[in-house]
Amino acid sequence: MSDSHATPAPNEFRAALSNETDEELVASLNGQVGNPGWVSARGRYLVALHEELGTRGFDTSAVGGLLSIPGRRKFRLEGKRLTYAH
Repeated sequence: MSDSHATPAPNEFRAALSNETDEELVASLNGQVGNPGWVSARGRYLVALHEELGTRGFDTSAVGGLLSIPGRRKFRLEGKRLTYAH
């Protein structure tokens, strides 16, 4: 029996994120800003998002840890460095 509501595995999130352009990846990150909700699937998604940012060699020091993403400030990409958008 197939569960049509099964949560994607981290590697499925990672595969989808790896197909995004750098700009799309930053948009995905910004899509999480301001979202205080927390469920296990979102946690796996955020882990995959951070891993993909790291794989691409982005300086994510402005992002901080996974729990800082729900903040109120969006990010932009300057070269390989994520900074706060104005």
